Amino acid sequence: MHRFFGMLLGLALASPLAAIASPPALSLTVAKAAVVKDDANGAQRLDVELADASRDAFANFTESHVGKRVSLRANGKTLTTVTVQSPITEGKLTIDPGQGRYGLTPAELEKLAQRLGSGKEPIEVVEKAAD
Repeated sequence: MHRFFGMLLGLALASPLAAIASPPALSLTVAKAAVVKDDANGAQRLDVELADASRDAFANFTESHVGKRVSLRANGKTLTTVTVQSPITEGKLTIDPGQGRYGLTPAELEKLAQRLGSGKEPIEVVEKAAD
């Protein structure tokens, strides 16, 4: 009896914690995406313009997440994790997913830009749990 009660208590405690640890992702539709070269360091980055509805949703999200860390993902892969400094209301993002061993190759970055720019693949934004 005590063992069964302990299992139930464990499940009851774990369930709310799992819900807190995994906030839902905000899915954003991209209107335009292009790979551009940074003039300062020569590295490639991804410039993204969100579709109108996603621009508004992202503005609301960033407004409520100032000071918090968020991750931007595409196709299940984290592109970058940043701290929101201020609301982003214009729907334009510059994403530096890194290059080489821990980032994307130039070819992978170009393919990602094409997939995102087609509107068929969203960018997901999720609050990163505190370390």
